[in-house]
Amino acid sequence: MVKVRIVAALLTVVLGGLMATGAALAGRPDTAGERPAKAAFCKRLDAMIEKKENAGNRLEKVAAKIQARIASGDLTDAQKARAEKHLARVQALIAKLDKRVDRLQAAFEKHCV
Repeated sequence: MVKVRIVAALLTVVLGGLMATGAALAGRPDTAGERPAKAAFCKRLDAMIEKKENAGNRLEKVAAKIQARIASGDLTDAQKARAEKHLARVQALIAKLDKRVDRLQAAFEKHCV
């Protein structure tokens, strides 16, 4: 039960971060006179990319633990069904996070390189 709460809390943090990403990209296009603002924007974008990658790595570790638990064979049918459902949710979050990182990296290359 504690593991479920920990995973639920982790998923909540990840989803909150995903929603915050859109706010960072909603900045107005900068002009030639706004170099410090552009540097700050690029720094924030780079930090967000790193955060998303770290979150993805943590979720992959969680998925690996769930897969190991399923593979161990010591779960009841009901527990196995719940674990597989949870694994599917975690893998969906990983896919969503990977797409978000790709978009952030594209934005970084477009605006900051």
